[in-house]
Amino acid sequence: MNKLDSISPLEVTRRFWDVIVVGAGPAGAMAACELARRSLRVLLVDKSAFPRAKVCGCCLNGQALALLQARGLGSTISNLGAVPLRHLLLAAGGRQAILSLPAGLALSREVLDMSLANAAVEKGVVFLPNTNATLDAPIPSGRQVILRSNGHEVLAKASVVLAADGLSGSFSAYSFQETRFRGRDSCRVAGAERSEAPALDDMRGQRRLSPGHPVPKNGPAGASPSRNGYLPVVSSDSRIGAAVVVERGPAFYQSETIYMACGTGGYVGLVRLEDGRLNIAAALDSQALRAIGHAGCLAAKILHQAGLPPVPDILQGAWKGTPRLTRHASLLAAERLFVLGDAASFVEPFTGEGIAWALQSAIAVAPLTARAVHDWKPNLEKEWTATFHRQVERRQIICRLTAGLLRWPRLTTMLVRLLAFLPSLSSPVIRQLSARTQLRSGKFGTCRKELGQVESLPPPLLGTGIPQ
Repeated sequence: MNKLDSISPLEVTRRFWDVIVVGAGPAGAMAACELARRSLRVLLVDKSAFPRAKVCGCCLNGQALALLQARGLGSTISNLGAVPLRHLLLAAGGRQAILSLPAGLALSREVLDMSLANAAVEKGVVFLPNTNATLDAPIPSGRQVILRSNGHEVLAKASVVLAADGLSGSFSAYSFQETRFRGRDSCRVAGAERSEAPALDDMRGQRRLSPGHPVPKNGPAGASPSRNGYLPVVSSDSRIGAAVVVERGPAFYQSETIYMACGTGGYVGLVRLEDGRLNIAAALDSQALRAIGHAGCLAAKILHQAGLPPVPDILQGAWKGTPRLTRHASLLAAERLFVLGDAASFVEPFTGEGIAWALQSAIAVAPLTARAVHDWKPNLEKEWTATFHRQVERRQIICRLTAGLLRWPRLTTMLVRLLAFLPSLSSPVIRQLSARTQLRSGKFGTCRKELGQVESLPPPLLGTGIPQ
């Protein structure tokens, strides 16, 4: 059920908001929920109409489930028909290894994001979908955000702004230039945005990722950070994300299992969603994609190299994608502005870690944001940078190392052969990826406690058929 009762942009301008959150994905929606719990006036803005699909593996790992349950959203997710994830089938060079997962769910982003946005609205958040946001100049007591929707342009004001607009969002990527170069070099900012966002908006049979955006060459995507120090820092070997959903797919691909095929051009993950559709998400090498000319063709090639059955509809589907995946924002905070979620830092995920990182950053930023609303101090910028590094970036290290390993096909095949005989060797890594961090929040503070695996998770998820 869609509970989003949006208001008109004109009505938005009459209020001075405590917080404006830009981006209604898992990070933005969860941050809005957390701030509304603190009785703050929150405006949540997203450029898309909801519900909407996203390029994503559509998996939530144990940490993500634990974080949702700790915030009272566990039963909400379990009631959406999410598919339990019990196994990871890893394939490379014609070899397969089946590994056990301690916890996990598969759920489409249309349903997940809609549910989190609904939860935010129920807490008192005002949601404004189908609205583009641009950061404007600071004012003495806050920040201004330009909102554009249905031909209208208005100015909203807030004490603090959160940028949670994801990998390809221009708000977080260019907010620092907009602030520091305003009135001096506006053409430079616009040109940088065009070169930095080679999204795979429609790759059906095309050699380009989208009209006007060729496949990025080696090296950092788009404008170099050395030329514009406020663009995201992109890893030189970062892969490009791409995804498509097919209605059926071969019967080989069963529910409750993540299938991961590794090849010379990247890797492809497949999982059954709550409605039986097959979600296919890939991390593709830009050189290989440029050479073959179509994301579906490259994904089919990787499946063949790994020895997994082909998906007949993989070439007919409308592939969507992202800019390069592995990146980090040059700055995580500025005056009355915090960056979180994928907009802050992202590494190629494997079993649902990406959503966990987004939720973790949202919960971590909430107490800091509440303090900033009541008493902004410049040192809060450094405090958020340190907090994000401690609570999110450290958890990305294993995925960063794993992504590096998968760039060596022969070594990957050898590892799969080894795991086929000794699957228990993967247990420490999988346990660490699913290890949960419970955050217990006071009014303006957060207490952090490591609780290990999610297998000890209390009800309400227990007894619903969802693995813990």
